[in-house]
Amino acid sequence: MTAISAVVATAGVMLESTAVLVGSMVIAPLIGPPMATSVATVIDDGKLFARSLKFQAIGGVVAITSAVGFALLIRSTNFIPTGLNVDRVLRLSNHTAPSFLLVVIALSAGFAGAISLSTSATIGLVGVMIAAAVIPPLGVVGVGIAWGRPTAVLGSGAVVLLNILSINLAAIICLWYLGYHPQSWSELRKARSTMLRRVIVLATLVIVLATFLAHLATGTLDGLVGLLL
Repeated sequence: MTAISAVVATAGVMLESTAVLVGSMVIAPLIGPPMATSVATVIDDGKLFARSLKFQAIGGVVAITSAVGFALLIRSTNFIPTGLNVDRVLRLSNHTAPSFLLVVIALSAGFAGAISLSTSATIGLVGVMIAAAVIPPLGVVGVGIAWGRPTAVLGSGAVVLLNILSINLAAIICLWYLGYHPQSWSELRKARSTMLRRVIVLATLVIVLATFLAHLATGTLDGLVGLLL
């Protein structure tokens, strides 16, 4: 499902179709792993944390590989949509949007996911919101790599990472606040220490990526992007 959603998102980017992009979000199974990672953090379950982190990494690799592979296939077989202007469609990427707003959206998705997980709310709808923060930029990454647009690739890739990290960060904080943690004092202290370390690491990475995107949006990193890619 992850591979299919990435392919659909890439097609949506090339067609400049919001409806197709929405469809890719609906079928993306993205809510489970970040919620599991957050639960593992607040209850200090090392095995669950490692397993869920692995699934997030595998999902990311599968999505990027599918998006890039499909975009390269379209370009090499000349099944290119009529009137396709790559530079125009890559503007669908939100890497030039204010970093603060991107962080707010991703944090909100994480909070919503944690609240839905802890209540009887429909978690599937929240999954669509989480996918909305991740899947469209992945489609842009695929098109950007296939057509050699390094700025769009780095920018959209940074947006994907920023969103994933922010979702995890918000879910951890929300679940801890809602009381999902060990009850015994010794286990609680250990879990709190683990939670605080991971929150600090995630918050630091989010700040670094937000700063990077802010500089990329203003064009101050164009020279560096050219050297890297």
